Amino acid sequence: MARTMKLPRTPLLSSLVLASVGLAGLAGAAPALAQTTTGNLVVPNLPLEYDRGRNVGVLDRARPEYDATGILMGGFILHPKAELGAVSSDNVYQTTVKRGDIALRVAPSATLASNWNRNSLQFDGGVDVRRYMSATRRNVTGWNLGTSGRYDISGDSSINASLSAQQSAEPATSASYPSSAAEASIYQAYRASVNPTFATGRLKFQGGYSFTAVSFDSVQTLSGGTLDQRFRNSQTHSGSLRAEYAISPDTSVFVQGGYDDTSYLHPISAVIPNRDSKTFTILGGASFDISARVRGAFGLGYTQRDYQAALYPQVSGLAAEFKVDWFPDALTTVGVTGRRIVQDSVQPALGGLVNNSIGVRVDHEFLRNVLIDVQGAYEYDQFQNSSTSVDILRLSTGARWIVNRGLGFGVSLQRDSRTPHGFAGVSQFTETRGVLTMVLQK
Repeated sequence: MARTMKLPRTPLLSSLVLASVGLAGLAGAAPALAQTTTGNLVVPNLPLEYDRGRNVGVLDRARPEYDATGILMGGFILHPKAELGAVSSDNVYQTTVKRGDIALRVAPSATLASNWNRNSLQFDGGVDVRRYMSATRRNVTGWNLGTSGRYDISGDSSINASLSAQQSAEPATSASYPSSAAEASIYQAYRASVNPTFATGRLKFQGGYSFTAVSFDSVQTLSGGTLDQRFRNSQTHSGSLRAEYAISPDTSVFVQGGYDDTSYLHPISAVIPNRDSKTFTILGGASFDISARVRGAFGLGYTQRDYQAALYPQVSGLAAEFKVDWFPDALTTVGVTGRRIVQDSVQPALGGLVNNSIGVRVDHEFLRNVLIDVQGAYEYDQFQNSSTSVDILRLSTGARWIVNRGLGFGVSLQRDSRTPHGFAGVSQFTETRGVLTMVLQK
């Protein structure tokens, strides 16, 4: 049954893209290194979901001879992993005057997951350390901790819950990224969620509630000053409900409503209030999984964000989210994603912006244990009640070699660019990165 994508809930959640300067290993599987040009920082309450087991993508395919076995610990399996890598950047500060550097990356992590017949429980944790040779102000020490579980009521009815905390660096391609920062812009995100599901016959009902808190560290600027980012700290309560009907074994339709209440903990300045808001969204759409052809889901609807402060006008209009996978042959998967959402601007006196994005990814199984990918993503951020906008383009290509169950290598070439129009609050830059990664796991 399908799930629709819910709107992000803070200025960070949609603009922060999980495209880090490393290739992430597939957790709990063979060390088939993967990276992506698009994605959301926090998974929405009810994300797009369409897999009915009728198609298997290149990255989803089981490879028993290469899959990590883990360590059996009673009713749990432990999957330890370590990623070691190097990143070469031609523009480490993401400015118009380029400065290159090389960073080393070490990222140990572990997942402890139950192997029960009913219900499930999982614990995750890891550290991600990146150290530059000369641009030490760009050093990052990230971490993540989380737990999730599922209680099976009966049949397809269940309750899912999760808790997570993480620290990471904000991608420079974000329209909200502080252009004057010399240091990496570090944030912490904390989230708790619960998602009940009830299914009977062709009908499926889902609900979701989450609480998300995001905070930002102060950063040193290129001019030697300090930028206080406390005005970006926020807390959001989100809720959603969805009803879905299966019109056939491979196709279903749905309708969903959502509500977000976002509060910022500090004003932008003594005279400029922050962007506390309430947002409601309604979406309708469908999902499909047609054997040996295509699978996907889409949602279209309306969203409206009302700000508490009179300085910021209401933002409303079309909301959209889609994701489609095409299978031209058994060894190739072509994925297309797109979205149109509302998010907050961090530029003074500008309230909301409309984020439009589309991404394409092609994965090909060159050999059973050699995978290649090509990716591209374009994002257009239009600030409301203003002529200002930002264009963001991300391109990458990479290859992964799975040597055996515990060892894998990856190489990737990535290029990011950001072009603002109409204001100086966001700088223009291009950056090209070369990434080498080795994954060790059990």
